[in-house]
Amino acid sequence: MKAAAVSGQGRRSSMEDAHYLDEEFWQKGWIYGGIYDGHGGSFAADYAAHYLHIRFLGGILTGIEPEEAFRRAYLSVSQELSTQNSGSTAVDFLIRENEIVAANAGDARAIIIGKDSVVQLTTDHRVDNPQEKERVERAGGEIVYPYVYQGTAGMMPTRTLGDPLFKTVGVV
Repeated sequence: MKAAAVSGQGRRSSMEDAHYLDEEFWQKGWIYGGIYDGHGGSFAADYAAHYLHIRFLGGILTGIEPEEAFRRAYLSVSQELSTQNSGSTAVDFLIRENEIVAANAGDARAIIIGKDSVVQLTTDHRVDNPQEKERVERAGGEIVYPYVYQGTAGMMPTRTLGDPLFKTVGVV
């Protein structure tokens, strides 16, 4: 199986996105990939691209299932970014033995495109998702669609890596 990654800066003044792709993950013939959409600078996205797969592998090596390894890796990287004023959405996947496992935080999504279909593997974490909106509101977050506000700062995703300013208003 072959894999590739392509990115573009778009209209932004600087590139804030990063990715990681390993077609021979842990020398097992597995494919691991991650895409990180940074905001407030590129630090969080670059950090996730360099370390999230390592945190994930640490979980796998202890014998936990990939879903739990992703959850722990996301929590770890987010906590490691807690002193930074930037954040990132994330979508990661592992393909092994004809199985794909995907995880995300924010509105980065994993999809499978087939000959006659498209299947979304992840759930968008934004305020137009009723469960996400309710969770943010319960945490005291102010929503002015499509943003969650903390003071005068706003962001669209309701889950991110980093972004410590927004943790108090339900962005987890």
